[in-house]
Amino acid sequence: MAAKSRPKSRSSKSSGGGGRLIGGIVIGLLIAAAAYLLSTHTPTFQNFFTHRKESNTLSPSKPTSKATKKLTKAMATAAKDAPFSASEDVFEAGAHLYAVNCARCHGIPKHDASEGQSMHPKAVQFWDPHQKDTLSHQTAHEVYGTIAEGDIENGMPAFGNQFSDTEIWQITLLLRSSRLELPDPVLRILTTSGNK
Repeated sequence: MAAKSRPKSRSSKSSGGGGRLIGGIVIGLLIAAAAYLLSTHTPTFQNFFTHRKESNTLSPSKPTSKATKKLTKAMATAAKDAPFSASEDVFEAGAHLYAVNCARCHGIPKHDASEGQSMHPKAVQFWDPHQKDTLSHQTAHEVYGTIAEGDIENGMPAFGNQFSDTEIWQITLLLRSSRLELPDPVLRILTTSGNK
């Protein structure tokens, strides 16, 4: 005897299909709305969704002083070709590197370096207000290049193998601001370095 087959009902075949589609759209819209709210109202997620020019970008982690704000504004033009902007944190990092590696030849604020002055030709004293500002006619890239590649004719060693790109840029931005009023913490780092 042949088995009888039951007729399939249409209602069981189509039930939930339209509901699932609408449910999926609603869930998708809720997820998109939540992601938008998180990315625009939560600093952590703003940084996650923001694409940065360089991963080593340094941003101030503490309140910015008036001197730093004024300095940052003045540096906007001078450092327009640097991969990150000037900030007090950048100057502090550059000052630490400068104090250890550069001050004995190039001096610190209010103190020329006797070692640099005894060289032939004499090393440029970046902080001496009476010395012609040799950095004013150089771009940030040129200052960076001199630090990285050195200047053999003038006795300047190359530091490209000792410093990272970020560290060279930190020193570059500090030197490009040597004629401006630096924040007190940066001056303290430079003047207490023991390289007077």
